[in-house]
Amino acid sequence: MMKKTILKISAMLLIMTCIFSCSKKGEIEKIEEEALEVATKAEYEVYFEYLDESFFDMPWFKEKVEESRSLIDAGYLLHERIYQCTYRDGIGFMLDFCVECRDAGFSFVNVDGVTICYSNGWFDSCKELNIDLESKKLIWEIQPDPPVTIENLYEQPLTVINKCVQGQWKLHKFWDGFSHYYANTTVDISEKGVTVSGNEGLNFTFSYGWKKMEVSPPYPDMKSYTTHVMWNNKQNKGEWSFFSLRGDMLEVNLFNSGVYTLIRVRDVEGVK
Repeated sequence: MMKKTILKISAMLLIMTCIFSCSKKGEIEKIEEEALEVATKAEYEVYFEYLDESFFDMPWFKEKVEESRSLIDAGYLLHERIYQCTYRDGIGFMLDFCVECRDAGFSFVNVDGVTICYSNGWFDSCKELNIDLESKKLIWEIQPDPPVTIENLYEQPLTVINKCVQGQWKLHKFWDGFSHYYANTTVDISEKGVTVSGNEGLNFTFSYGWKKMEVSPPYPDMKSYTTHVMWNNKQNKGEWSFFSLRGDMLEVNLFNSGVYTLIRVRDVEGVK
């Protein structure tokens, strides 16, 4: 009798353990699927757009929005914003039609859409208008493929990290206590290997597997943490881990020796 009771108890414990472990496994898989869906969202949407429709009755504004939508649908890359601002004569609008472009500046129009000044890194005809840029209000924005931002990429499951980092990038900056900037070095990350090439002295390749381990922080105000590391099996050493993804900017922790900042290369119908 006692033997049967023990067997029943053991069976019940086994079933409970299975239910717990299976449900826990299901929860983990669900979390991974949700994170992966967020990480790959940009692949399934043509563009991101924010629109404050209370301004849409202005003819020039409506015309500009429709024109930009057509350009994106045609495959031309652009990232544009329009802000409402106050200035010397009342209400105006700041038009930033190349958000990522260095020294692109902005044009400023009145409520009728008439350009009244222009400003960039080299020329500024807006100084006398007293434009209040500190309290500007975003009323419209459009850009191709909504950016994915995962501040704690190092904490994500390997499926998410792997999906987020693959592709072609431009090396922007190397930080090792000092900042070294680059403009002509590309970084290709595939499922099996990394290739860095250009005319700025950085040319190397390595194949990798993944190993989860503790790494030193990329910045001095952080503690060590555990993440998935690209492991160079041939040389038996860690190469890269990935710290964060902010839109098109990827931060790479160079296994305890500095940080690369990479910018994603976008290519739509040959236009970069």
